[in-house]
Amino acid sequence: MISKGLLTALVFVSLTQGSAFAEEIKPGTHTDFVDVNNTDKKPVIQAPGEYVFNGGLHIDSEYGSNRSNTAVISNSNGSGNFMTITADSGDNKGTLHISSNSDKTPGNWQGTKNDIIRINSSNVTKINLTNTDLILDGENYDTAIRMDESKNTAQLNIHGDGKSDLLISGGMIGGIDAWYDAKLDIEDIDTFCISKNTALDTTQIGAGNINAIRAKTNSKVTINANDFSITGDKDDKNKIVFYAGIATGTPTSNSTVKFNVKNQFNIDSVYYGISNYSSVKIEAGDINIYAKALFNDEKDYYSLGEAVYSDGYLHLHAVNNINLISELSGLDLGTSGVMYAGTPLAGPDIGQKGNAEVIAETGALKIIGEKSVGVISLIQSKQDDIRDVRLQANGAINIYGGDKGIFYEPGSRQMDIISDNNDINITSENIAFYAADELRKEDIGRNPSVKKDYTRGEVNIQARNGKVNLAADNDALVVDNIAVKNSDKEAGGYFTTMDIKAGKQINIIGKNGFGIQASNILSNKTLTPGEVEDGNTCLMINSQGEINIFGGKSGIMATSDKEEFNDASWKELINAEYGSKVDLAADDNISVQGGSYGISAFEQSNVDVVSHHGNVLISKIDNGAKESGDNTAAVYVENGANTEAAVTLISDNGAVTVLSDDRGLWASGKGGTINVKGAVNINADYLHREAAEKSSGDVHLAVVAGSKSEEEANNGTGEVNISLTGDAASTIYGDLVGARNGSIDIHRESGNGVLNVSGNVLAGNGGTVALDLGTNGILTGRIDDYMDADNEHTTFFEPAFSHEIVGSGQVELTLGDGSRWNVDGQSWVTSVNVGKGTVIDLTGARTDRNTSAHALTIGTLKGDANFRMNLDGFDRANSDMLYIKNSDGEFNVILDDVVTTAEIGETGLRFATIDNDHVNFKNVVAYNKGAFDVKYKVGQDEYVVGNPENDEYNGGDDFDAVKPGNDSVDDFFEVGSTEALGREEHNVTNYKIITVESKKINDIGKTILDMSRSNYSNATYMDRLNKRLGEARYIDDEEDQGMWVRIRHDRIGKEDAFRSRNTMYELGYDEKRECDNGTRRTGLAIDYMNGDTDYSAIGSSGEIERYGLWLYDTWLGDKGHYTDYVAKWGHLKNDFDIWKTGIGDKVEGDYSNNVFSISAEYGRKKDIGNDWYFEPQAQVQLAHVTGADYMTSYGDTRVNVSGINSLIGRAGFRIGKDTSSDTTIYAKADILHEFLGDQDISLNDDTTNNSWEKISYENRGTWYDVGFGFATKMSESSYIYMDFEKSFGNDNDDTYQISAGIQWSF
Repeated sequence: MISKGLLTALVFVSLTQGSAFAEEIKPGTHTDFVDVNNTDKKPVIQAPGEYVFNGGLHIDSEYGSNRSNTAVISNSNGSGNFMTITADSGDNKGTLHISSNSDKTPGNWQGTKNDIIRINSSNVTKINLTNTDLILDGENYDTAIRMDESKNTAQLNIHGDGKSDLLISGGMIGGIDAWYDAKLDIEDIDTFCISKNTALDTTQIGAGNINAIRAKTNSKVTINANDFSITGDKDDKNKIVFYAGIATGTPTSNSTVKFNVKNQFNIDSVYYGISNYSSVKIEAGDINIYAKALFNDEKDYYSLGEAVYSDGYLHLHAVNNINLISELSGLDLGTSGVMYAGTPLAGPDIGQKGNAEVIAETGALKIIGEKSVGVISLIQSKQDDIRDVRLQANGAINIYGGDKGIFYEPGSRQMDIISDNNDINITSENIAFYAADELRKEDIGRNPSVKKDYTRGEVNIQARNGKVNLAADNDALVVDNIAVKNSDKEAGGYFTTMDIKAGKQINIIGKNGFGIQASNILSNKTLTPGEVEDGNTCLMINSQGEINIFGGKSGIMATSDKEEFNDASWKELINAEYGSKVDLAADDNISVQGGSYGISAFEQSNVDVVSHHGNVLISKIDNGAKESGDNTAAVYVENGANTEAAVTLISDNGAVTVLSDDRGLWASGKGGTINVKGAVNINADYLHREAAEKSSGDVHLAVVAGSKSEEEANNGTGEVNISLTGDAASTIYGDLVGARNGSIDIHRESGNGVLNVSGNVLAGNGGTVALDLGTNGILTGRIDDYMDADNEHTTFFEPAFSHEIVGSGQVELTLGDGSRWNVDGQSWVTSVNVGKGTVIDLTGARTDRNTSAHALTIGTLKGDANFRMNLDGFDRANSDMLYIKNSDGEFNVILDDVVTTAEIGETGLRFATIDNDHVNFKNVVAYNKGAFDVKYKVGQDEYVVGNPENDEYNGGDDFDAVKPGNDSVDDFFEVGSTEALGREEHNVTNYKIITVESKKINDIGKTILDMSRSNYSNATYMDRLNKRLGEARYIDDEEDQGMWVRIRHDRIGKEDAFRSRNTMYELGYDEKRECDNGTRRTGLAIDYMNGDTDYSAIGSSGEIERYGLWLYDTWLGDKGHYTDYVAKWGHLKNDFDIWKTGIGDKVEGDYSNNVFSISAEYGRKKDIGNDWYFEPQAQVQLAHVTGADYMTSYGDTRVNVSGINSLIGRAGFRIGKDTSSDTTIYAKADILHEFLGDQDISLNDDTTNNSWEKISYENRGTWYDVGFGFATKMSESSYIYMDFEKSFGNDNDDTYQISAGIQWSF
């Protein structure tokens, strides 16, 4: 009973502030503020009916420490009851503030069971808010809203007006708890916040509602608000207050939680943001979920904490951004969603359990699992069909996991990760994307049990207008299949297909491990028979831009069951057809790089790399991470015992580049195929460590096919096929090696590109190499098929690709039109097919010229071949040799040095031994080795075993590094052996030079001659008075002294000889002398000239320089007569250089000489009326050009140029008009004749057999000049002039001269 004092106080309060109730409020309308302090542990509002609070409501219930099992507002008695609570605060914001408090302690957290609102049975409660906030709080209370009675169909509707808030806060255990068939609708709320200020007691986990919102069994929770949040202590964000922000059901339930939030949806201070076993659908402006972790100190995988865990149906849709961040894992799509639910969830907009959609419509998506995994997708227990997951954003997608960015169990879901307009980034400190059997199954005993034996899951990662980036400290992308069990415990298989696409670029980076590791664990599992169309692990990567892949171990490793490089097991697989396929395709460049391997393919695996409009780069960077000793390569392929592996590299419109520091392409002798198509650039020494590596025995093998030893098991042949296409040049640097069970085929399929190979071509122990250089290709290196491996061959030439050479191989070389083989060391080749204009050069690849010979042994030679050789008759052991067994066609031998008569000797100089006595050596010549090209006559004699002469050419009886030795030669031709006795015919013939047949002057000689002719033309140039002084009658007679300056440019061309371009500068001074019948002036002049000369059709050039002194005496008569006497001296310097055809050596020569000349000229200017005049002229010049001696820089050609005497006469005229008293113009014509001009040039070098060879030529002849000119006074004491003339005849070709000058008198 209430005391009189307390009753008086309550009445006073009601009179002054509103209504006061001590125990229970009955239905009715309350216009004043209602304030209740309840201590009797009973509901304050519980009677069915309508409650209206227009002035506000405050209820404060105290429950002490005894179990009350009640609520402040309770609609739980009976069934079918309706309760309505309405609050309309008008214009002033009001509150319904309901508090529940108790004295429970951490050890007695279930002690009171005091809730704030409890609705059960089939009762219905509605709370309508108009400008009124609903506040549910208290200290040490159980749940703010509870609807948990067994089999209840209770309904609670909280409707706001868009301005009213719903605030749940304080020291609760759980926020909202809805069970069975309960329905909770919260609509039109402005801000809905569940905020707890006390830390979660971890001993409560698994025993009651410790979640902000829990919907179990078949309950439905629908929330519509402007903003929603679940949070904890604002001053301590590390305090965990709820186990889960939102929790739905169990694997047996069909409960749903739906949110429609206009602005922000936020969850923090929880272990699980969402723990969903049924259905959660959230639509909001932004979604932000931050979860903490409860770590297990012994095993991380037993730790708790994920932003989202979902076994059921999950739908997260944000207009802007989504952030799912956890200290452990970000998004976990679990294993139990379909275990018990036989039918989909009810409702038109609720999807199937196991499905998930996370969509950021216009913004970005971020999913982070700081310690463990960003996104997890596991096979669901009892899975009957595959489920779907879609992660999509208009902006960037960033997924990070400390252990794995994404962990995807094969076949668990069809997974789409799509960014419409930005990048997708999947990163980890361990593995970025792991699509394989679960690594942790031994820890937690996971063993997927499913209803469907075989399923293929597809992962689609697509950045439509951006990049896809997968990056991890260890492996970037691991793809495999997984074994599962059906209800009968029989094994089946779930398969993976992964498709990665990008509009701009794809980058897959595994810093210390693999860029891509694709395998197939099912290849070695005993499986239940079933229909499987394709048992492969499939990975497809397609970029409209570039693809870049890097792995510290290997860029790409594709295999069936093999796990390590150094795994020596070579076993038969149970399911040989189950392998892995990796396809890369890009419009732009593709780069795959790795430490020990760029690409490695084992067992039943295929890797295809195709660039449509860019280049393909595969490289092994050798960062010290070698996994198997020296068994590394940029590309390595190896079959299994009953499987086949292949790698295909294609560049449709670019080049395939393969870089390595030791091996480029390697197809193992255990079997395996490498196909390359496009232009290629293969470099097995791209780190440029050749000098250092050679000393340690390392090698650089560009292409290898085959195994190293006979003990290695094999399945088929290791094949490397390179098909060259396009017009771009291709290069291969490093050896080509066909080893045991190996085959290499390099050929041109299409296009006109040139192939340049720098390296040896080796085939032994049954291996084969077919090399087609195509048109204009170049091979620089030695070839060895080890055709006599039973001799000492391998002692000198044992390659590192094989431990022991016990048998020969086969090398087929094809030289297309214009191709060249620069033979670098003694070589043996099975067959050579040559086209037109090809060269086999035994001299062009070496620097030991004239110190070491090259011997070339050819099994079969087809076609007309050109050989370049160095023959030395004084040291025949160092003279090159050819050994050919089968041959046809005509051969030319181009000698690197001239062979003199003394070297030929009486017996001749042998250069070839051929099993054919009808070989036609059409030409044996020495080109551009001096002034003459020399052709030699070829003779022959029979090859006789035991002939002492054989020792000189074959290198004695024994094999050595330079020559094969008599025994090896005899065996090669099968002469002198027991096997040879049965042969019907012996045609083994020696071919040798026996004499000089002819010689012909070459480009060097022609240049020597033409330089002398050019020197003559410049030295004997005939000057004239009009050229030197212009119109001399314009000289001011009143002045005694004169000075003039002239510049002259001329071009002198001689047909099929030379063309010179010269410019001369001349300065003169003269004085007037007394004369009775005219004017006489005497003077002197100096000149300087320089120019250059091209020698026609030879490709050589030269320069000329001249210094000169002139003395002249000129008389101008009163009646138009004139005479001009000139004496000249000039000093000329001449030089030339020419690049030798086909060799590249530069030949130079230079000499100086002098010229002395005197000239006399007479003419008369006659007036023919109307200011026209006619001037006949005559002139004679006598000159002497001194001789010279010099030596060329190459070939040591000594040259003696004799002196030249020249006598040139000229007769001609000018016709012109004096347009005024101070200007004249004219035209002119001359005929000239050289009466002398003979010259001898003597040459001496090896091509002349070191004797002088004299060549004489004549310069005599007649030619003609025509021209025009003018002169005009600038003042009484100065004038300017110009003269142009062109020459014809006597082999003149485009010869002309321009002179211009100025004269002053003073």
